[in-house]
Amino acid sequence: MSAVTNTSQFMLIFKRAGWDNIKSGDDPMTTSEPFDFAKHLPSPGVAESNDGEKSAGNLSDLLGQVSKNSKSEIDSLINELQQLRRKLQTDGDRIQREIQEYHALSQQVMQLTSIISDSVAQLPTAHTSVDRGRTH
Repeated sequence: MSAVTNTSQFMLIFKRAGWDNIKSGDDPMTTSEPFDFAKHLPSPGVAESNDGEKSAGNLSDLLGQVSKNSKSEIDSLINELQQLRRKLQTDGDRIQREIQEYHALSQQVMQLTSIISDSVAQLPTAHTSVDRGRTH
């Protein structure tokens, strides 16, 4: 869920709770900073309804909803991090296995190169073949 959507949901809940007469501050609300309730709460005369407990209950519900959304987002992030950790582990295991296979293949190539080099060294040279074919 995007930060803009979370902010929009927050404001909708805020309005439903009866806190829709917020003061406009000098700085616009941003999603990159923690929400400052004191900065955006309506003046005390506007915040109080006929029933002060209702306003407190609405604020409590609002805070509960914000907390629930935050917990849900944190759980989602934890889940994503766990998935990334499993992928890193799997990729790390695969890379380690491929390095071992490359090492074994490299050793085989070195042995084959040595065998070929030894075989070529044992071949008669062209000069030696010509000398054996001549009669003196």
